[in-house]
Amino acid sequence: MTWTYLFRRLERNPTFYGLANVSFESINRFLSDIVDETVQSLKFAHCLEFDEEDETKFFPTTMGRIASYYYLHYTTAEHFKCRINHNCSLEEVLKILCDCSEYNELPVRHNEDVYNKSLSEQVLWPADQYSYDSPHTKTSLLLQAHFSHLKFWVPDYATDLKSVLDQSIRILQAIIDVSADGGWMWTTFNTIELLQMILQGQWSEVSSLCQLPLFSQRVIDLFNKRGIYHLPELLSMKRDNLERTIEGILPKNQIQEFWNVFNCLPIINVSYKFKESENGGIYLNVCSKIFIMRSLVLNE
Repeated sequence: MTWTYLFRRLERNPTFYGLANVSFESINRFLSDIVDETVQSLKFAHCLEFDEEDETKFFPTTMGRIASYYYLHYTTAEHFKCRINHNCSLEEVLKILCDCSEYNELPVRHNEDVYNKSLSEQVLWPADQYSYDSPHTKTSLLLQAHFSHLKFWVPDYATDLKSVLDQSIRILQAIIDVSADGGWMWTTFNTIELLQMILQGQWSEVSSLCQLPLFSQRVIDLFNKRGIYHLPELLSMKRDNLERTIEGILPKNQIQEFWNVFNCLPIINVSYKFKESENGGIYLNVCSKIFIMRSLVLNE
């Protein structure tokens, strides 16, 4: 710590930090107290543990390693320890995500509590009426608005949403690691589902056809009448039938935009087999292959 900026400032302005003088003993005690306080805080946050035989030695826990790997605040690790369990629903996982310390500084500007109240009335999971001025409530509302494609009447909300989304991926990846380490399959699946919702910008129960450009609800309804409800079913259609269907639904000037995206969609084939080991255990081998469709509609 003698190489830090803090140490230089202690020597130059000791009274600012509550030091009576700049003697070696005084500075050493001050820095030692900082180290002790930090270690104790990390211990209470379940980020490190002390050696049972030698209390002067400590080592990081799995929770501490996860927090360090994903650059999370140590209080977020404590938050995970207290909130994540074996049976977290999708709504609970979203609540855990939004209550993280990383969103403490999300701005809630003047009169935005009024806007948050109005937004809460439009989303699937409304916020508590006494928390409209909370940055964590605003985070939840922004994410739900992102899933529902709601229009923001406050320009700053679009910028705030981008900030929320930038943080969300690594936090959810950390939640996946924590729940997987605990062996909590249901919580892990719901967290992965929420991660996909954020990446795709839609609710999980909405038709996967919404991921394609220009696919409004009218277009999706027309495909539903033809027995196509999900993206894999669309991918399995014969090329000639799909071309005729698209030409009959989308305007000519938009057809090429559809093909540009559609031809880049991956097709994943998954195969698996069980193998018995020498000690009687069963292993599951999973093999997946990804194919990218080649375009049959070329630009001139």
